[in-house]
Amino acid sequence: MLLSRCVNLATVFEMRCRFSPPQGRPILVFVHSQFCNMMTIQTEAVHFTADAKLLQYIESKLRKLEKFFDKILNVNVLLKLENNHARVHEKVLEIKIQVPGTVLFIKESHLTFEAAVDRAVLSLRRSLQKIKERSR
Repeated sequence: MLLSRCVNLATVFEMRCRFSPPQGRPILVFVHSQFCNMMTIQTEAVHFTADAKLLQYIESKLRKLEKFFDKILNVNVLLKLENNHARVHEKVLEIKIQVPGTVLFIKESHLTFEAAVDRAVLSLRRSLQKIKERSR
């Protein structure tokens, strides 16, 4: 059984062990990360700390985008609170997705981050499907 984890840095080699049953000695295996298609998700909250449930929700929604376009390299998420001199702060979500050849950017605002994520993911899904159709 090969125990390896893909890393998105093109110059990094990851070394893991594979145990062969007869000898029980570890065999070193090098996996070049260029062959691994895992996207990395970086989330940043400005002037507040994001809840673990929110971060997990964002990651689960963004991971579903891999079903529509499997060559996503990097995703940057920025969470902000917009101050509108009103009592209710508007939540602002910015997502930047890097795919080979282009960068997608979307900015959504709503009363909750979850609703903003849902609207942004729906729009990004359509954009990724268009990119996939053009590349065929």
